[in-house]
Amino acid sequence: MSLVVNNELVEDFQPLLMYIARQLDPDEAEDLVQLAWVRILEDADKYVPDKSAIRKWIGRVGYTAMLNYLTRNRSKEVYCGPIEMRDAMTSADMLEASPEEVYIAYEKLIELFEEAE
Repeated sequence: MSLVVNNELVEDFQPLLMYIARQLDPDEAEDLVQLAWVRILEDADKYVPDKSAIRKWIGRVGYTAMLNYLTRNRSKEVYCGPIEMRDAMTSADMLEASPEEVYIAYEKLIELFEEAE
């Protein structure tokens, strides 16, 4: 079963992706969210409902797409964690980070998003 991306899904999860994008780069947040939705559409057939909640899956796929873009297309440092945690991972760290370290940075973003709701 693949994920069906429709207007309702976008409306439900746009705030999450915008929050993540603003934490990574407030100046390019809207562009980053668009990139994230493109990746989510491309990967929709990989979503397995039994494996993860849709919110976590969309957030993780979006976060990864944003980080990949920022890491590959920037000469300046890009922070990979919440604004409130600027001592968190930077893009230079990201290139050498283990998947677990990237996941931890993502989980911190999600915790802050949920606290803000």
